[in-house]
Parts: sequence; C-alpha cells; structure tokens
Amino acid sequence: MADIRMERDGAVVDDAFDVVLHYPRMRALLRASMMALAPDLRYVVRGEQGAFVKHGIDPQEEALKRGEIPRDDTWGREAQEKWGILYTPKENIVAADSIATIPGDYRLFYANVRDAMLGKAPMDVTPEQIMNVMKALELAQESNRKRCMLDW
Repeated sequence: MADIRMERDGAVVDDAFDVVLHYPRMRALLRASMMALAPDLRYVVRGEQGAFVKHGIDPQEEALKRGEIPRDDTWGREAQEKWGILYTPKENIVAADSIATIPGDYRLFYANVRDAMLGKAPMDVTPEQIMNVMKALELAQESNRKRCMLDW
C-alpha cells in the first residue's frame, strides 16, 4: 500500500512517500520526504529478541556533497558515534551495544557492472532483482492512484 505525494509548496514532482509492505506476521514501513532537514531516524528493525536503531545517512553522500573523491580504504567509513545500536534483553536490563557500520563504496557496483559486461564476473544485482524493484515501484504508483492495498 502506498501514499505518494507532493509536500513542498511549488513542488512539480512527487517529493514524499509512505509505503507499507504487509507480510503474514509483520509490516515494513518505508518512507521518505524532502522535508527532512533535521537529523533523522533511518532504520528501526524490531523483533521478539531485540531491536536495531540507526540514525543518519550513508557517509558517502555527505562526502560527495563536500566534493571529496574516494581515494583509499577510509572511503565510506562511518564515525563510531554514528554506528547503530542493538538493543537486547539481558537478565533484568536492556543491553545497548554499538554495531559498527560496514563501509559502503558506490564504486564497487559500477565495477561489477563493468566486469559483468566483460564476462569476468556475475552480476551482483540480478535481472530478477531489478525486475522486482520495477514491479514494486509500479505497484506503489497503482496503489497510490487507486488508494488501496494491492497484492504482489
């Protein structure tokens, strides 16, 4: 089920959405908005035995905005104070443990596409995965238009 909209004054394209994916025993809520100036909660994953909470965006985005160029293995590394927190029950308390963010590197995606085109590697993102994303986007648009939940 999707709600896609324009929130900003004068917007000419959609700039916000809420998508709810319904599963038998859970729901996944995906949302985005251009009106998100304040530091924001990015991920919350809740389960019966704990929860993981992460704030902030991929450090590559901010580095690229500053004009930085990836040069070495420090690229995509996140400062420890920005790591996510895993909350788990331990005896009579809730333990909060920092979980190191795995460094990202956008360049690896494009290197894989190149290597796949040259026949040197399989695609990391398969055509089936690409088609699933396209289907999800199309279903979200249709759900928004019809104002209803749609089956996958």
